Amino acid sequence: MMDWLILVTAAALFAVRLSALRRIWRLPWKHGDEMFLAARVPAGFHREAGAGLLRRYHLTLLAPFALDLPLGLFLLLSGRHLAVLYEQFIAMIVTSIVGSAVVVHFSYRARTVAGGDAAPRPTAVHLSMAPRRLRDHTSWWVESVIALCLVMASVLVAVDRGKPPGRGALDLSSVPPVAWMLYLQLGLLLLKRVFVLWRMPLPARRTEDFKRWRAAWLQYHLHVFDGGRLSIAVVLLAELAIKSETIRWGSTEAFAAAVVVGIGFIAFILYAQRERARLAVVEREVRPISLANEFPSRPVAEGRFLAGGLLCFLRDQPSVLVRSAQGIALNLAQPTTYVWIGYLAGLVGLAVWQAAR
Repeated sequence: MMDWLILVTAAALFAVRLSALRRIWRLPWKHGDEMFLAARVPAGFHREAGAGLLRRYHLTLLAPFALDLPLGLFLLLSGRHLAVLYEQFIAMIVTSIVGSAVVVHFSYRARTVAGGDAAPRPTAVHLSMAPRRLRDHTSWWVESVIALCLVMASVLVAVDRGKPPGRGALDLSSVPPVAWMLYLQLGLLLLKRVFVLWRMPLPARRTEDFKRWRAAWLQYHLHVFDGGRLSIAVVLLAELAIKSETIRWGSTEAFAAAVVVGIGFIAFILYAQRERARLAVVEREVRPISLANEFPSRPVAEGRFLAGGLLCFLRDQPSVLVRSAQGIALNLAQPTTYVWIGYLAGLVGLAVWQAAR
């Protein structure tokens, strides 16, 4: 029964990913024949000059699924159901980041293929001087619950270390899932910090519309990050309680814990969908895609580009991602780039370690 609850939750996470894929898949056509994502294009672009670009866009969106589906199936067929749940949770985070980057990249590519902007664009923007601090976007009750779960998990480990083998002591089988969940906690916290500190210029026109959309966009992502961190902390505590036999596997208490965790994950998914629906209401009213034309066109950065324009080494550019002639490029001259490369490499290492056990 508990395996069934785990698999249902993993399937729900996969369904959320498919729903997001469906939404992003249709974005190039969403705003009519004259728009390709955020780029204004001539009539017939989707069927003529942009047809190849559209195919590459769709193939790039499918790439994360092509990479994670074999791993997920391997874990499922080998009976590692809890690992399937972790893998789908991580895949949901990674594919959401990849999806956003793909939309920006192909917006620039479409603008280049179409020969630039069809209409004059503004030459100036406003700069917001309002401070952006992580503590201003922190829910203290969420942080308190997460801290309580982590403290209780630490107490379980500390108490259990003195038990002899075979008397409920934690063994090495607990290490991979604990590492997964702590690593996910770190990643979501890093993402939250990036989104809070991410400064966007304000358009000279429709400033209030942009600020309204920006606030709704930021609130959606921060709520999802906090909901994910809260879910991970609860799962970590339940995992250690069962592994240490504080709650015995197969007992009524273990079943109740699994039900609570399963309901918690389903609640998180429904919560994320509700927050997405709220953001969609604002997007329908503001039409943020039209706000893209309220900003000056970002010039192609000057400097050395590698790997067909996907990588660059530009010390004078403070951003991790910069515009290239091919779309966007990863700036290898910024230390933050290596922080995220290291984090993602660790994520892959954990996935391989889990699969090999």
